[in-house]
Amino acid sequence: MGMGAEAFGIQLSAVTPPMYDSAMELEWSPPEYNLEIGRSYVRVVRRGNAGHRGVRRWPVWDTEEGREIRILIGAGTPRGGRRGDQGLSSRSAANMRRTFQCLPWERLARPALISLTYPGDWRRWVADGRTLERHRTALRRRWEREWGEPMAGVWVKEFQQRGAPHLHLYVALPKAVTEGEMERLRERATTAKRLERDLGRYQGRGQLRWGNWDGAFVPWLRTSWSEIVGTQGITRSHHGRGVDVRVFFFTEEQERLANRDRVARYLAMEATKWRQKQPPNGFLGVGRCWGYWRGSVRFLPDVQVVALDWRVGYEFQHRVARWVRLKMRAAGKPLEQFDQRRDGDGITAYGLGNADVLRLLRWSAAAVERKIRRWGAWGLTRPGHPVLAAAEVVPAVDKETGEVVA
Repeated sequence: MGMGAEAFGIQLSAVTPPMYDSAMELEWSPPEYNLEIGRSYVRVVRRGNAGHRGVRRWPVWDTEEGREIRILIGAGTPRGGRRGDQGLSSRSAANMRRTFQCLPWERLARPALISLTYPGDWRRWVADGRTLERHRTALRRRWEREWGEPMAGVWVKEFQQRGAPHLHLYVALPKAVTEGEMERLRERATTAKRLERDLGRYQGRGQLRWGNWDGAFVPWLRTSWSEIVGTQGITRSHHGRGVDVRVFFFTEEQERLANRDRVARYLAMEATKWRQKQPPNGFLGVGRCWGYWRGSVRFLPDVQVVALDWRVGYEFQHRVARWVRLKMRAAGKPLEQFDQRRDGDGITAYGLGNADVLRLLRWSAAAVERKIRRWGAWGLTRPGHPVLAAAEVVPAVDKETGEVVA
């Protein structure tokens, strides 16, 4: 059993701890805890009071002066500069992994991985991140005009070893692509895999050629990207080497039987490689490093958000953290970064089933009720916080449907 959204609006008066003057009372608004349940993860998030420009203010108490102070979290861009100029942040990488793993990949028919690159003198054609963003947007608009359907899938910005930016698009191919062209794309993907296995990853890619192509989609894509970048009629090699299209499944049967959750995990792992997200010196205005297009199939994250009472949320968060630490220790992963997380970052547990989540929620609610029965109140265990008076325990409520979560 969890807690309900009704408790969020209650202003609770603090019972004065021994360190404060007995006549002093502080008005305290409890934080909000949300439980996000995705397709393959569970995340508990603590949110504070929203301030200007989305800044979160977390109330704490100065133990010496006996006064309320506020800590700002989320203000500004880490390490200075604008978004993306310092590469992919750890928080953005975590958000990307969660988002990719809760997208409905089964809605993408005939998915393909499209890579878009720039010529050797790439700074001549893409001077900064704003130009790169204009090129990506222009391709999306051309796609919709040409094929009569919006793009559906994900996109990721990366930087090659030579510093040149490039785009990866994992999207559904247009319905107008003929079966003959699809078969050619499957043959090319098989040839590419064989060349990379025999000659190595980069040498094999260098041997791959388009040749004479039957079909409308690939020639259109190559010409459109050259025209968008501005190399059409100027740099002939870019027309032949600037675009690569790899279908993700070699046969229709493989596509039908594939485990799309494994596909999501693979894409999330490939897209979060840190060394490929570092822009070269002087390349500014990168902006967001990833995103998704909903298309006409409503390719949107499938996430259920449940509101928890702040006391049960506090207990539940610590139980999930304990579970994650045990998993990390068993896998031999370091715990330093996990233990240094900030309030408000949330805790994500991958592989925690729905039955486990409900069991942890019941244990958390029972812990709150047990403390209330034992001490007449429930209080935070960390120093510097007041002990808060007891309030009624109510069930958790699904934010979308309004139904009570058992």
